[in-house]
Amino acid sequence: METPGTGVVLYKDPDVMVVVLQDGATATSNGVWVPIGFYGRQVDIHVQGITTATVQLYSDSTYSYTTNNTGTPPNATDVTQVGANITADAHVTLTGVGLWLKAKVSAYTSGTINVVAVCRR
Repeated sequence: METPGTGVVLYKDPDVMVVVLQDGATATSNGVWVPIGFYGRQVDIHVQGITTATVQLYSDSTYSYTTNNTGTPPNATDVTQVGANITADAHVTLTGVGLWLKAKVSAYTSGTINVVAVCRR
């Protein structure tokens, strides 16, 4: 089975969107901004594969979809960290997340890190 890749929407209906935020990361990674729009009322984050690493979740509600002609905030930009640093496999629930979401692997020693977000309106 082919892996979906970071930033890929796995499922979307009017109430739920499931998106890959990190796909098998084996080094530090800025992550990619994913437009979750109005699916940020409740976001369940599933983090797996951490041996020794740190994952940080970031949100942005201020970036215009047309600011840089690609409609996406620059991946190297960290806006507002939501939740605490994640240093072990975890399930985290966030509420009131902004229009954009990303997972950054800010420190890495070992593991193969996967982060999936289940976003609800």
